[in-house]
Amino acid sequence: MNAYKIAQEFYEEGELEKVMALCAEIGVVHSEKDCFFCAYPTFSYYIKTKSKYANEIKSKIKLDKPDTWFVYITAGNLERAFQVIKPKKFVAFERFDGQLRIYDFERMRRLYG
Repeated sequence: MNAYKIAQEFYEEGELEKVMALCAEIGVVHSEKDCFFCAYPTFSYYIKTKSKYANEIKSKIKLDKPDTWFVYITAGNLERAFQVIKPKKFVAFERFDGQLRIYDFERMRRLYG
């Protein structure tokens, strides 16, 4: 089964297409046989203020350039995803438990790419 079809299994009819449209408008949609992901650039500040680590934030300075990829969905070969996407400082995503996670991009690339 290809990566796109795997991603489709997590969504109701038509929902994945809405996610793809959003990411295509402001971010990136990548689809190959063995790698599929939708992501968009954002600021780590916004992710951190919504995460369980919000109380640890010392600075409220916003950056003028997005420094984080928020990965909406990924399926298949993560190694290929890290080869394709332009690096930023962080990568963030929401797990199935509803918690937002944010990690150093290069660390994630070393672990999974």
